[in-house]
Amino acid sequence: MATAPFDVLVGILRIAFVGLLYLFLLQVMRVLTKQVRVPEVAPMEPEELEPEGRLVIVDPGKSSIAQGAVLPLQPVNPIGRRAENAIVLDDEFVSGEHALLAWRDEKWWLSDVASTNGTFINGVEIQEPTVVAKGDVLTFGRIKAKLL
Repeated sequence: MATAPFDVLVGILRIAFVGLLYLFLLQVMRVLTKQVRVPEVAPMEPEELEPEGRLVIVDPGKSSIAQGAVLPLQPVNPIGRRAENAIVLDDEFVSGEHALLAWRDEKWWLSDVASTNGTFINGVEIQEPTVVAKGDVLTFGRIKAKLL
């Protein structure tokens, strides 16, 4: 009968071990659920709203883009012949990375990105980031697009 207290002690230790194991798993789950929770997003202020804008193709040149095609704009729009650009223009006079049209300080800004044939606003070549107004005609290679 001397083994009975020992068996009881082993049983209690097993139950305690299982309890500790469950407690550990519970703590792991709490940590994981805290990290997975999506933080609440504060409502956007009017000046933080994404811009509305689009380019309408006025003259497609010799590209496959149809005249009148509408190209929606993102806050940042790399423009060029390469497929990874936000706006892909398949004209041989458009560089792989031709220009960048970006929304900054509540205005559209157009920058030439070392293109071979230049970037133009209303027929004037730009050398530095320039503000673009709605209704301006932008020229990339032989393609002309109006900002709306």
